[in-house]
Amino acid sequence: MRMYRWLLRLSPSSLRRDYGAAMEEMFARRMAEARQASISRQAYVCCREMAGLLVLAMSERFGAAARMRRQRQRARSGPKAGMMDVTVQEIRQAARRLIRTPLFTATAALTLALAIAANASLFTVVHRVVLNPLPYPESQRLIALDYGIPSRNIPSGMNSMAWQLYFQLADQAHTLEAVAAYNSSPMTLTGRGEPQQILVTHATPSLASVLGVSPALGRWFTDAEGATGAASVAVLSHGLWARRFGSDRSIVGQSITLDGEVTEVIGVMPTAFSFPDARSEVWTAAQSTRATASFLFNLTGLARLREGVTVETARAEITTLIQDLSRRVPNQRGLASTAVPLQDAIVGRIASTLWILLASAGLVLLVACANVANLFLVRSETRQREVAIRRALGAGRRNIARYFFSESVLLAAIGGVMGVALAWGGVQMLVAFGPATLPRLNEVRIDGIVLAFSLALSLISAAAFGII
Repeated sequence: MRMYRWLLRLSPSSLRRDYGAAMEEMFARRMAEARQASISRQAYVCCREMAGLLVLAMSERFGAAARMRRQRQRARSGPKAGMMDVTVQEIRQAARRLIRTPLFTATAALTLALAIAANASLFTVVHRVVLNPLPYPESQRLIALDYGIPSRNIPSGMNSMAWQLYFQLADQAHTLEAVAAYNSSPMTLTGRGEPQQILVTHATPSLASVLGVSPALGRWFTDAEGATGAASVAVLSHGLWARRFGSDRSIVGQSITLDGEVTEVIGVMPTAFSFPDARSEVWTAAQSTRATASFLFNLTGLARLREGVTVETARAEITTLIQDLSRRVPNQRGLASTAVPLQDAIVGRIASTLWILLASAGLVLLVACANVANLFLVRSETRQREVAIRRALGAGRRNIARYFFSESVLLAAIGGVMGVALAWGGVQMLVAFGPATLPRLNEVRIDGIVLAFSLALSLISAAAFGII
């Protein structure tokens, strides 16, 4: 009782003066009835009454302050403030109506939440994979060195290159700031634990400068380490470093074994770095020299354009250089450059599929809105009497529309919050268990743009079934 009286002091003095004694008497009687039942019942009643009193006290105190603020705002703003009060009141009444019909509310909110979650999840993937620039400085200047043979009706798709072509472009291409080449192969990693098969990318020392990246720990390869016969060196991915080596910073300078060859670890890449895709866990120096360069097309090439150079200009120069090389190398005769922006080369295969999936999710949202609209229409049949009373009291069509639309907005907001929560869980599962072949998978996450998109979906959903 002392605690109850102490909580009662939090309420406004007018409430204590008018109802304080009756409230204390009611509390004492309910506690006496609960005491006769059991100790657990007594504890439940005590907590319930205390919580109810606290909510009442806070609502009365803050409600009184809010009423005073509204009165002052109404005095300053006139009809505009009054309209805001009406809107707030409609939303409160809509909340009460939804609470009184929990089955309807849960069904409608869950239907919207699932549709919004599907759209938000797919938009997250599209936004991060297709629309976002690559995570490299001035990524719009990066191109993939693709080729075609027009004389053989091969327009493009020959994205491999030979060492001879790599050195020629690196030495003579004036439109290219830097050129890099790489290839990948599975290798067995041993040392510090059980043997493990990983994907190793063999890259030229120029790869780091082309992409504009540097290791988070240690260093990248030097030109001397990319020459034939140099000692084997490797750079680890951040994931492999953390998982297999326990984020040991002293790993730089130590050795690992790849396919039986002792290789010195010289660096660790940043967390977000994954090239050419998330499967690559180690990068080693691809070794060759101009004197020993082969004509075998077993490399994939990329380059960084010089400032102000277009892809079309680079294609023309690369094609000219290839024709010059073909005079000495017959198997390169007829090649023509079909270089494309690196982002198009990475996501081009999957972009159309993702857009189709997003469009399909949009259709699912339309179906969900139609289903919720049907629920509202069926429910409105039982509320004709309430609407008739409102009309009799002078409510016009605008007021009646606001009466129904407030429920739609509130329900769509609930569905939007639930949808974002479901989308967040779905995105986390996709990143954890999704296919490593999905480009830029490690970059997929929910951000402010996705939240804004979800908010827009909620408002569109409210309009879609509320206006009906």
